[in-house]
Amino acid sequence: MVLDGYASGWTGTEDLEWLDATLEQLSDKRWLIVSYHEPAYTFSSHGPWLTGREFLHPLMLKHGVDIVVSGHNHCYEHYIVDGIQYVVTGGGGAPLYSVNEDDAPEEELALFVNGTTVYHYMTVEATDEKLTATVIVAEDGSTYETFELD
Repeated sequence: MVLDGYASGWTGTEDLEWLDATLEQLSDKRWLIVSYHEPAYTFSSHGPWLTGREFLHPLMLKHGVDIVVSGHNHCYEHYIVDGIQYVVTGGGGAPLYSVNEDDAPEEELALFVNGTTVYHYMTVEATDEKLTATVIVAEDGSTYETFELD
């Protein structure tokens, strides 16, 4: 599912009711991946999308979303929040941003899994038994990170 973070403020009752109902309709799917532009969790240049944390994260948690993918910051970051994998994959070609984990609040640093400032892309392979996400460094094709859900 892809959400347009700019078409809605995602704080209004109508928008949240729609998202709740839509996620409920998808609840029978083996894997549930949601994508929107600005990351709810990030230590990079633009800072976190706090609306996503406050209003969307509870619905992601309620409906068992597996992964939330965003961009906006030109880097790679991986967080786990309440069992949900939050990934920032913005290393597609624009000038890169740093991942500033040294300045991160301690409670948020505990959610941080990995991050780097490289051009990259992410592949996702899903079967009924397992979902595998792999982050590939564009320059040399090496694997930066792989994580699995089962």
